[in-house]
Amino acid sequence: MILVLFGPSGCGKSTVGDLLLRDNKFSKLITDTTRLPRKGEIDKKDYNFRTKEEFLSDIKSGKYLEYAEYSGNYYGSRIESFNNMLEQKKHIVIIMDINGVKRIKKEFPKDTISIFVSCSLDKLEERMKLRGDSKEKIQERIQNIHKTNEMDNIIYADYIIQNNSSIEVLKEQIEELKKSVV
Repeated sequence: MILVLFGPSGCGKSTVGDLLLRDNKFSKLITDTTRLPRKGEIDKKDYNFRTKEEFLSDIKSGKYLEYAEYSGNYYGSRIESFNNMLEQKKHIVIIMDINGVKRIKKEFPKDTISIFVSCSLDKLEERMKLRGDSKEKIQERIQNIHKTNEMDNIIYADYIIQNNSSIEVLKEQIEELKKSVV
């Protein structure tokens, strides 16, 4: 089973993923990115942090099942990583943009559950400030949400998690999700 988390930046996809990963039935698919690590992020645990040159070379070599550019950085999922985890019969948790969601659902239609993580724009801005994003980056991301109608992607979700409340409410939603998918 592949659980694909998607939604606007700052809505809590990483938090939802971390809560799912507390259950040893789930494993994180570590994806590649060219962005710099945020405070506390660890290479090979949170992401495989790569240079832009390395990433572009691997695109040319066909090593990615899917990849995207977002806010000037690349993000991608390696074919080899998917195959290794599926061979081990692991339930995969991965965070992607909408194009990645569509691609994974196309490649693994019977094994993929898409989960849209949503929150209000006020909550989103608050979270981006808390994680240390600059004012410019926050404005750029909020403008991108409006420009791309990112909230409209909810129609591609098999499940929706509304992340405006406390961590306790979020944990309850995660438990309900786990009951229905495992």
